[in-house]
Amino acid sequence: LKHSCQLLPAPAGPFPSCRRRPMAGQFSEGWSGTPMWQLQQDRAEQQRKEQREKEAQAGHVLSIEPEGEAFRSVFFLSRLVDGSFVDSKVRGPRRLARAEAVKDGLELRACCRTVPEGEREAAVRKRCRELQAKRWQPGELPAEDTVVEEASEEPMRQRLAAKPRGTGWQRVGDKDFFKHLHAPMAFDPKKRRYLILDEATNTYSECAPPHEPVENPLAVSASASLVGRSDEDLLDPQRPRTLLLKELVKTGAAMKHPLFFLDQPAACFALFDGVRGGAAVEWCSKHFHTKLLPRLSAHITYWSDAAVKELLTSILEELDAQLLQQPGCCWEGASVAVALALGGRLAVATLGAARALLLPPDGLRQVLGEP
Repeated sequence: LKHSCQLLPAPAGPFPSCRRRPMAGQFSEGWSGTPMWQLQQDRAEQQRKEQREKEAQAGHVLSIEPEGEAFRSVFFLSRLVDGSFVDSKVRGPRRLARAEAVKDGLELRACCRTVPEGEREAAVRKRCRELQAKRWQPGELPAEDTVVEEASEEPMRQRLAAKPRGTGWQRVGDKDFFKHLHAPMAFDPKKRRYLILDEATNTYSECAPPHEPVENPLAVSASASLVGRSDEDLLDPQRPRTLLLKELVKTGAAMKHPLFFLDQPAACFALFDGVRGGAAVEWCSKHFHTKLLPRLSAHITYWSDAAVKELLTSILEELDAQLLQQPGCCWEGASVAVALALGGRLAVATLGAARALLLPPDGLRQVLGEP
């Protein structure tokens, strides 16, 4: 038998069986040489450090905030729940002197520190209700310039200052900048300041922070009654008109003018009495609220007494100017009385012959609106 044998050329390079294979335990070129157990310990220590820093941002913070010509203590409470902060706020009574607000705040802080963590918010709110009726004596008050900030509160204070106050804020794209949806305001968290937009120049300038509403333990009742000599008087075109806005916040929301920042209760009552006819009083009664609501919603900071006075004055002046331009009303006039309730304050404005009568519990009647 003959066998044929064919020789094949040898492959270039080393034979496959002789090629070098990487070792299973080979390290990458970027390995620092630190053992894995050490890396795990460092990672665990970093996590514990971050947890301690986060826990330091919870607790309680006391601050004294001005409200127009007055002051109010604000006590913040915070706790960690599943890694997230749950914040709550308790606002003390409105005080004319800063020392009184400081005393309120110190009372709330002392109350918070004497009860277990789970009972703190309920205890602080109860103490706050008690302070509503408290009148401090001069000997009980601290110094007017008393500092209420404590070093232990600083981490939480820094966290709270980095987010805008109230609702209605929207982040501008991916920037660290917020704009308000209903007011010409913005918030810069880096500099921790609030800005207001000047529409004439399209520039921002620093302003006061938005007002956070306070619920006052008050009840407001509003109604209207018209008395005439006969039934025909009740249908007289020259009869007085009334405007009742019992819940300004709900009315503003329905008319696309959010008023969530107003102290509660918030209500408005207006009386219009015609002069030389009924067309003018009819027009004024239908247009008063269209000027009140937009002006209120455009100013989400605290409405000081001076600002409320300017608000009502400007509305009455604008009504008077526009009334002269109405074809059927230019020869007529109207007397107006307005009562605006904002929390624990009541502002009364009168124009013409209309008057308001104040009936306090002591029986000493007072006529409002007399020259």
